[in-house]
Amino acid sequence: MSDLVSFVDGFTHQGFTSVHQKNHYNEDRLFIGRSIFAVIDGATALIKMEKDGLNASAYTARFLAQFFMEHDHTERSAKELLLKANTDFKAHLKTEWPEVLDAGKLGPCAAVSVVKIHDKNTATISNIADCGIVTKDKKGTYSQVSEHYQRHAELDSDLAAAIFEKLDMGLSLSDAKKHNDIVTKLENNRSLSNVEYGNFTAEEDMQKFLKSKELNLKNIETITLFSDGYLWPDAESEQEGMLKAARLINLYGAYQAYQKIKAAKDTDPDFKKYRRLKHMDDATAILIGL
Repeated sequence: MSDLVSFVDGFTHQGFTSVHQKNHYNEDRLFIGRSIFAVIDGATALIKMEKDGLNASAYTARFLAQFFMEHDHTERSAKELLLKANTDFKAHLKTEWPEVLDAGKLGPCAAVSVVKIHDKNTATISNIADCGIVTKDKKGTYSQVSEHYQRHAELDSDLAAAIFEKLDMGLSLSDAKKHNDIVTKLENNRSLSNVEYGNFTAEEDMQKFLKSKELNLKNIETITLFSDGYLWPDAESEQEGMLKAARLINLYGAYQAYQKIKAAKDTDPDFKKYRRLKHMDDATAILIGL
Protein backbone atom coordinates (compact mmCIF):
# COMPACT_ATOMS: atom_id res chain seq x y z
CA MET A 1 0.00 0.00 0.00
CA SER A 2 1.15 3.56 -0.63
CA ASP A 3 3.44 4.95 2.07
CA LEU A 4 1.15 7.99 2.25
CA VAL A 5 -1.71 5.86 3.60
CA SER A 6 -1.73 5.19 7.36
CA PHE A 7 -4.92 3.11 7.55
CA VAL A 8 -7.92 1.97 5.52
CA ASP A 9 -11.38 0.96 6.71
CA GLY A 10 -14.00 -0.47 4.37
CA PHE A 11 -17.45 -2.05 4.48
CA THR A 12 -20.14 -3.12 2.02
CA HIS A 13 -23.55 -4.71 2.54
CA GLN A 14 -26.53 -5.61 0.43
CA GLY A 15 -29.72 -3.66 0.96
CA PHE A 16 -33.03 -4.59 2.61
CA THR A 17 -36.52 -4.55 1.13
CA SER A 18 -37.97 -4.38 4.65
CA VAL A 19 -36.65 -4.38 8.22
CA HIS A 20 -35.58 -8.05 8.23
CA GLN A 21 -35.70 -8.92 4.52
CA LYS A 22 -32.49 -8.64 2.51
CA ASN A 23 -32.67 -7.87 -1.18
CA HIS A 24 -31.50 -10.40 -3.78
CA TYR A 25 -27.78 -9.55 -3.52
CA ASN A 26 -25.33 -6.68 -3.29
CA GLU A 27 -24.92 -4.75 -6.56
CA ASP A 28 -22.16 -2.59 -5.00
CA ARG A 29 -18.45 -3.40 -4.98
CA LEU A 30 -15.42 -1.82 -3.36
CA PHE A 31 -11.74 -2.03 -4.22
CA ILE A 32 -8.90 -1.39 -1.78
CA GLY A 33 -5.51 -1.63 -3.44
CA ARG A 34 -1.95 -0.42 -3.16
CA SER A 35 -2.77 3.03 -4.46
CA ILE A 36 -6.28 2.76 -5.96
CA PHE A 37 -9.44 2.94 -3.88
CA ALA A 38 -12.88 2.72 -5.46
CA VAL A 39 -16.55 2.51 -4.54
CA ILE A 40 -18.86 1.17 -7.25
CA ASP A 41 -22.66 1.26 -7.13
CA GLY A 42 -24.30 -0.83 -9.82
CA ALA A 43 -27.48 0.94 -10.96
CA THR A 44 -30.23 -1.61 -11.40
CA ALA A 45 -30.62 -2.42 -15.08
CA LEU A 46 -34.06 -2.07 -16.66
CA ILE A 47 -33.65 -5.31 -18.58
CA LYS A 48 -33.88 -8.82 -17.17
CA MET A 49 -30.63 -10.46 -18.24
CA GLU A 50 -28.09 -12.33 -16.16
CA LYS A 51 -24.58 -13.65 -16.66
CA ASP A 52 -22.55 -15.65 -14.11
CA GLY A 53 -25.54 -15.35 -11.77
CA LEU A 54 -25.39 -11.54 -11.82
CA ASN A 55 -27.67 -8.95 -13.35
CA ALA A 56 -26.19 -6.28 -15.60
CA SER A 57 -25.60 -3.79 -12.77
CA ALA A 58 -23.77 -6.22 -10.46
CA TYR A 59 -21.84 -7.55 -13.46
CA THR A 60 -20.68 -4.01 -14.26
CA ALA A 61 -19.61 -3.41 -10.67
CA ARG A 62 -17.67 -6.67 -10.59
CA PHE A 63 -15.94 -5.83 -13.88
CA LEU A 64 -14.77 -2.50 -12.46
CA ALA A 65 -13.47 -4.03 -9.24
CA GLN A 66 -11.48 -6.57 -11.25
CA PHE A 67 -10.24 -3.84 -13.59
CA PHE A 68 -8.86 -1.79 -10.69
CA MET A 69 -7.16 -4.88 -9.27
CA GLU A 70 -5.44 -5.50 -12.61
CA HIS A 71 -4.28 -1.86 -12.88
CA ASP A 72 -3.29 -1.18 -9.28
CA HIS A 73 0.35 -0.53 -10.16
CA THR A 74 -0.34 1.91 -12.97
CA GLU A 75 0.64 5.56 -12.80
CA ARG A 76 -2.54 6.60 -14.61
CA SER A 77 -4.66 9.26 -12.94
CA ALA A 78 -8.10 8.38 -11.57
CA LYS A 79 -9.76 9.90 -14.64
CA GLU A 80 -7.45 8.03 -17.01
CA LEU A 81 -8.32 4.81 -15.20
CA LEU A 82 -12.05 5.33 -15.66
CA LEU A 83 -11.57 6.26 -19.32
CA LYS A 84 -9.63 3.05 -19.94
CA ALA A 85 -12.15 1.03 -17.94
CA ASN A 86 -14.90 2.41 -20.17
CA THR A 87 -13.06 1.38 -23.34
CA ASP A 88 -12.17 -2.04 -21.94
CA PHE A 89 -15.72 -2.65 -20.74
CA LYS A 90 -17.16 -2.04 -24.19
CA ALA A 91 -14.63 -4.42 -25.73
CA HIS A 92 -15.37 -6.99 -23.03
CA LEU A 93 -19.11 -6.86 -23.60
CA LYS A 94 -18.72 -7.13 -27.37
CA THR A 95 -17.00 -10.44 -26.84
CA GLU A 96 -18.54 -11.84 -23.67
CA TRP A 97 -22.08 -10.43 -23.51
CA PRO A 98 -23.12 -8.75 -26.77
CA GLU A 99 -26.83 -9.11 -25.97
CA VAL A 100 -26.59 -6.81 -22.97
CA LEU A 101 -24.45 -4.34 -24.91
CA ASP A 102 -27.24 -4.14 -27.47
CA ALA A 103 -29.63 -3.08 -24.70
CA GLY A 104 -27.87 0.30 -24.65
CA LYS A 105 -28.94 2.71 -21.92
CA LEU A 106 -31.34 0.23 -20.33
CA GLY A 107 -28.48 -2.17 -19.65
CA PRO A 108 -25.17 -1.97 -17.75
CA CYS A 109 -24.80 1.12 -15.60
CA ALA A 110 -22.95 2.19 -12.45
CA ALA A 111 -21.95 5.12 -10.28
CA VAL A 112 -18.23 5.18 -9.45
CA SER A 113 -15.83 7.14 -7.27
CA VAL A 114 -12.08 6.55 -7.51
CA VAL A 115 -9.09 7.84 -5.54
CA LYS A 116 -5.59 7.26 -6.91
CA ILE A 117 -2.74 8.03 -4.51
CA HIS A 118 0.39 9.31 -6.27
CA ASP A 119 3.82 10.21 -4.91
CA LYS A 120 4.77 13.61 -3.47
CA ASN A 121 1.63 14.10 -1.40
CA THR A 122 -0.77 14.16 -4.34
CA ALA A 123 -3.84 12.20 -5.30
CA THR A 124 -6.20 12.32 -8.22
CA ILE A 125 -9.90 11.64 -7.91
CA SER A 126 -12.62 10.97 -10.44
CA ASN A 127 -16.31 10.25 -10.14
CA ILE A 128 -19.37 9.74 -12.25
CA ALA A 129 -22.96 9.72 -10.98
CA ASP A 130 -23.72 9.82 -7.26
CA CYS A 131 -20.96 8.03 -5.34
CA GLY A 132 -19.39 10.63 -3.05
CA ILE A 133 -15.86 11.65 -2.08
CA VAL A 134 -15.34 13.87 0.97
CA THR A 135 -12.08 15.02 2.56
CA LYS A 136 -11.41 15.96 6.15
CA ASP A 137 -8.50 18.33 6.73
CA LYS A 138 -6.24 18.52 9.75
CA LYS A 139 -8.42 21.27 11.24
CA GLY A 140 -11.42 18.93 11.14
CA THR A 141 -13.18 20.62 8.20
CA TYR A 142 -15.12 18.36 5.83
CA SER A 143 -15.24 19.21 2.11
CA GLN A 144 -17.11 17.46 -0.67
CA VAL A 145 -14.61 17.07 -3.50
CA SER A 146 -16.65 14.85 -5.81
CA GLU A 147 -18.85 16.72 -8.30
CA HIS A 148 -22.37 15.69 -9.18
CA TYR A 149 -25.08 16.47 -11.68
CA GLN A 150 -27.98 18.71 -10.75
CA ARG A 151 -30.00 17.22 -13.62
CA HIS A 152 -29.61 13.74 -12.14
CA ALA A 153 -30.93 14.98 -8.79
CA GLU A 154 -33.87 16.72 -10.51
CA LEU A 155 -34.87 13.57 -12.37
CA ASP A 156 -34.58 11.46 -9.23
CA SER A 157 -36.70 13.95 -7.29
CA ASP A 158 -39.38 13.94 -9.98
CA LEU A 159 -39.43 10.14 -10.03
CA ALA A 160 -39.63 9.97 -6.24
CA ALA A 161 -42.57 12.40 -6.18
CA ALA A 162 -44.44 10.25 -8.72
CA ILE A 163 -43.81 7.08 -6.69
CA PHE A 164 -44.87 8.76 -3.43
CA GLU A 165 -48.15 9.71 -5.11
CA LYS A 166 -48.77 6.02 -5.77
CA LEU A 167 -47.85 5.13 -2.19
CA ASP A 168 -50.26 7.76 -0.86
CA MET A 169 -52.98 6.14 -2.99
CA GLY A 170 -52.42 2.90 -1.09
CA LEU A 171 -50.13 1.00 -3.47
CA SER A 172 -47.21 -0.94 -2.06
CA LEU A 173 -43.75 0.23 -3.05
CA SER A 174 -43.30 -2.88 -5.20
CA ASP A 175 -46.58 -2.28 -7.03
CA ALA A 176 -45.90 1.43 -7.42
CA LYS A 177 -42.60 0.74 -9.18
CA LYS A 178 -44.39 -1.61 -11.59
CA HIS A 179 -47.05 0.96 -12.52
CA ASN A 180 -46.94 1.95 -16.19
CA ASP A 181 -46.42 5.64 -15.39
CA ILE A 182 -43.43 4.85 -13.17
CA VAL A 183 -41.88 2.37 -15.60
CA THR A 184 -42.14 5.01 -18.34
CA LYS A 185 -40.44 7.60 -16.11
CA LEU A 186 -37.68 5.15 -15.19
CA GLU A 187 -36.98 4.38 -18.84
CA ASN A 188 -37.10 8.05 -19.80
CA ASN A 189 -34.67 8.99 -17.02
CA ARG A 190 -32.28 6.23 -18.04
CA SER A 191 -32.51 7.35 -21.70
CA LEU A 192 -30.94 10.66 -20.59
CA SER A 193 -27.89 8.91 -19.12
CA ASN A 194 -24.74 10.33 -20.71
CA VAL A 195 -26.97 12.85 -22.46
CA GLU A 196 -27.99 15.14 -19.59
CA TYR A 197 -26.14 13.46 -16.70
CA GLY A 198 -23.45 10.80 -16.41
CA ASN A 199 -23.21 7.11 -15.55
CA PHE A 200 -20.48 4.55 -16.08
CA THR A 201 -21.59 2.51 -19.08
CA ALA A 202 -19.98 1.09 -22.20
CA GLU A 203 -20.88 4.30 -24.08
CA GLU A 204 -18.15 6.59 -25.39
CA ASP A 205 -20.22 9.63 -24.39
CA MET A 206 -19.58 8.72 -20.76
CA GLN A 207 -16.22 10.48 -20.97
CA LYS A 208 -18.00 13.84 -21.34
CA PHE A 209 -19.48 13.47 -17.86
CA LEU A 210 -16.46 12.32 -15.85
CA LYS A 211 -15.55 14.68 -13.02
CA SER A 212 -11.94 14.81 -11.85
CA LYS A 213 -9.41 16.86 -9.92
CA GLU A 214 -6.04 16.69 -8.22
CA LEU A 215 -5.70 16.86 -4.44
CA ASN A 216 -2.76 18.11 -2.42
CA LEU A 217 -2.67 15.68 0.50
CA LYS A 218 -0.38 17.75 2.73
CA ASN A 219 -3.20 19.07 4.93
CA ILE A 220 -5.73 16.26 4.42
CA GLU A 221 -6.31 13.83 7.27
CA THR A 222 -8.85 11.45 5.68
CA ILE A 223 -10.62 10.77 2.40
CA THR A 224 -14.02 9.08 2.51
CA LEU A 225 -15.68 7.35 -0.45
CA PHE A 226 -19.21 5.96 -0.29
CA SER A 227 -22.23 4.93 -2.31
CA ASP A 228 -25.59 6.65 -1.81
CA GLY A 229 -26.69 3.90 0.56
CA TYR A 230 -24.71 5.80 3.21
CA LEU A 231 -26.60 9.07 2.80
CA TRP A 232 -28.50 10.07 5.95
CA PRO A 233 -32.21 9.67 5.09
CA ASP A 234 -33.53 13.06 6.21
CA ALA A 235 -30.83 15.28 4.67
CA GLU A 236 -32.34 18.29 2.92
CA SER A 237 -29.84 18.17 0.06
CA GLU A 238 -27.47 15.71 -1.53
CA GLN A 239 -24.47 17.69 -0.29
CA GLU A 240 -25.79 17.72 3.28
CA GLY A 241 -26.33 13.97 3.05
CA MET A 242 -22.77 13.43 1.83
CA LEU A 243 -21.19 15.54 4.55
CA LYS A 244 -23.27 13.77 7.23
CA ALA A 245 -22.25 10.39 5.79
CA ALA A 246 -18.56 11.32 5.86
CA ARG A 247 -18.78 12.57 9.45
CA LEU A 248 -20.48 9.36 10.58
CA ILE A 249 -17.89 7.18 8.84
CA ASN A 250 -14.99 9.20 10.27
CA LEU A 251 -16.46 9.18 13.77
CA TYR A 252 -17.62 5.58 14.03
CA GLY A 253 -15.94 3.68 11.18
CA ALA A 254 -17.65 2.28 8.09
CA TYR A 255 -19.38 -0.64 9.82
CA GLN A 256 -20.83 1.24 12.80
CA ALA A 257 -21.88 4.16 10.59
CA TYR A 258 -23.81 1.70 8.44
CA GLN A 259 -25.47 0.23 11.53
CA LYS A 260 -26.62 3.67 12.66
CA ILE A 261 -28.13 4.48 9.25
CA LYS A 262 -29.89 1.12 9.06
CA ALA A 263 -31.21 1.49 12.61
CA ALA A 264 -32.72 4.87 11.69
CA LYS A 265 -34.46 3.39 8.66
CA ASP A 266 -35.64 0.35 10.62
CA THR A 267 -37.60 2.70 12.89
CA ASP A 268 -39.58 3.76 9.81
CA PRO A 269 -40.82 0.57 8.11
CA ASP A 270 -43.78 2.40 6.52
CA PHE A 271 -41.65 5.11 4.84
CA LYS A 272 -43.53 7.87 6.69
CA LYS A 273 -40.65 9.61 8.46
CA TYR A 274 -38.02 9.13 5.77
CA ARG A 275 -39.42 9.47 2.25
CA ARG A 276 -37.24 7.06 0.28
CA LEU A 277 -37.53 4.54 -2.54
CA LYS A 278 -35.94 1.55 -0.79
CA HIS A 279 -36.03 0.46 2.82
CA MET A 280 -32.23 0.24 2.82
CA ASP A 281 -30.10 0.49 -0.30
CA ASP A 282 -26.88 -1.42 -0.89
CA ALA A 283 -24.23 0.55 1.01
CA THR A 284 -20.47 0.69 0.51
CA ALA A 285 -17.80 2.91 2.06
CA ILE A 286 -14.02 3.29 2.31
CA LEU A 287 -12.21 5.51 4.82
CA ILE A 288 -8.59 6.34 3.95
CA GLY A 289 -6.37 7.76 6.70
CA LEU A 290 -3.32 9.78 5.67
